This record gives sequence, C-alpha cells and structure tokens, in this order.
Amino acid sequence: MTQVREGDDKFYGAATAMFLLSAFALAFPFLSGDYTIPWDAKAHFQPQFAFLAHALHSGQSPFWTPNVFAGMPQIADPQSLIFSPFFLLAAWASPEPSFQLEDGVVFAMLATGGLALMLYFRDRGWHPAGALLAALAFAFGGSASWRIQHTGQVMSLAWLPVTLWLLARALDRRSMAHGAAAGAVAAFLVLGRDQVAFLSVLLLAAYALFRVATDREDIPNAIKPLLAGALTAWRSSRCRWPGRWISPAAPTGR
Repeated sequence: MTQVREGDDKFYGAATAMFLLSAFALAFPFLSGDYTIPWDAKAHFQPQFAFLAHALHSGQSPFWTPNVFAGMPQIADPQSLIFSPFFLLAAWASPEPSFQLEDGVVFAMLATGGLALMLYFRDRGWHPAGALLAALAFAFGGSASWRIQHTGQVMSLAWLPVTLWLLARALDRRSMAHGAAAGAVAAFLVLGRDQVAFLSVLLLAAYALFRVATDREDIPNAIKPLLAGALTAWRSSRCRWPGRWISPAAPTGR
C-alpha cells in the first residue's frame, strides 16, 4: 500500500464530491421520471421488486410465490432481489415501489461501486483525478451502461469494486477484519449467480493469488485474512431457511 500525500488526500474529498454531483446529474432524468430504464428492468425485475414489497408489507413470506403455476419457491430464484440489501431495504420502506425507486436503487448501487473504486485508488496512492475518471467510467460507461436493463447483472457488477477494495485492504494490512468484510460482500456477489458474478469471482481469485505471490511479506501472513474472507463468504452464502417459510401456507388446490 502506498501512503497518500496530504495534498492528494484533500483533493480526494473534492473528487468524491464531484463524482457524487456528476452521478446525480447523470441519473436525474431517470430519478425525475422523465425516463426509465427499459426492457428487462421493467418487464421482469419491477414485478419481482413489487412482489417483494407486497409480501413484506402484507405480513406474508417473500420466499414463496403462489403466482407461478401451483406455486414456486421464490427464494430459489436468483432474480428475486431477496438477497440484495439495497432492494430489500427499498421494498421494506415502500409498499408500492415505483419505476423511479427501482432506477434509483440501481444508480445508488453503481455509485457505491464507483466510490469503492475511488477508495481503492486512494489506498494505492494514485492521483484523485484518475480515481474520479475511473469511477465515472465504471458507474456510467462500459458494462454498466450496456447491461443497465439487466438489474441482477448490474448488482453483481456493483459489488465487484467493493469486494476488491476490501480484499486489497485485507492483504495490505494483513487484517482478518477486512478479510471477513470482503468475504461478507463477496457473498452478495456470489448470490447473484450470473455470468458477471462468475467472472468477478475469477478476477478476485486471480488478484488474491497475484498478491500472495508478489507481496514482500511472508506468504503465511496472507493466509489469515484470506481464510477469514473465504469462511465468511461461505457461511454467508449458505442461507438455510426454515421449511415453513418456503412451503406454501395454503393447499395447492389438487
């Protein structure tokens, strides 16, 4: 890890403010309702979001839906949004989620990924202008722009820089706490269960192996934070729910 100079640290505050203002300006046409993220975002993910909100506010379990054939375990659907903290909080807060709310959650997640990328730049001692450019390109260009309608893939993409930043800190500081935090965030990434999550996990694994092989410190010192991360990710992603939550509460109508 490279030490951040005092002047650069001050400029990082300005760069962060510029990123947040730019992110709000770019997202505003969607937040205002003039535009909306189209196609799969509204045809598929908006009904999932609405079902989650309705279930939470009506006192029913969101883990089972009676609306598909004779019923289906909603918890088994990787696109159900149940394991997305941002969407889960939004569904808990709003019984009738709007198009603007869904779009706002998507852009908030991308902004979170951009901020994490800036923190990664800062920890490396790189210039704040580069961090600002990288954050904007990540959150509003490339894969994020091309895949914006595929809400699940956008969520997986947004978790990548957060996990990378925490993983890098764990190896920089040989910190088990940061390793466990990286594992917890990686669990949300893995629970996305899409190709973006798969490729992200491969990238993170390659980064960890590269750091272990090239860091000046002894390899055994890197085992504890990596082990803490792996165990936390494994434990967090193994969600075991009581069968009574998953099973339908009423007869199937046979």
